Amino acid sequence: MLILFLTVIFFGILKFLQPYSTELVGQEPTLVAIIVVSSGLAFLIGLPLQFKKVIRRYDELTEYEFPSRNEDSAILEVLSIASSQKGYVSIIDVAAQSEMTIERAQNILNKLQKSGYADLSVAETGDVIYYFVGFEEWEEE
Repeated sequence: MLILFLTVIFFGILKFLQPYSTELVGQEPTLVAIIVVSSGLAFLIGLPLQFKKVIRRYDELTEYEFPSRNEDSAILEVLSIASSQKGYVSIIDVAAQSEMTIERAQNILNKLQKSGYADLSVAETGDVIYYFVGFEEWEEE
């Protein structure tokens, strides 16, 4: 699209300059010659710009991190740990009871909290505690 746009621009410029080229060369350039020259100029200028755009898009796509099944399995692991502790977990609990690093456990717990699946509170000891509603045991009456 850029090359077509540049071709039209260069065609207009060359068409505007046509009377001046007649004085310099001695004959009037044909319409085909103007189209060929404007297309050539458009390709010379447009292709490098298009390549830059394609390379920039490629770089963006290579840096994009697709959601993986690893994240899903990590979430399931966190929920399993929360279930075994009646809904209450800390970052250290998750990291200690799984193969996750503390940073990964914190990221997963923060994601679940931001999504509204967990409530965040601070214990008397200063630990950050995540609470998952629905894992507490119901007492029968």
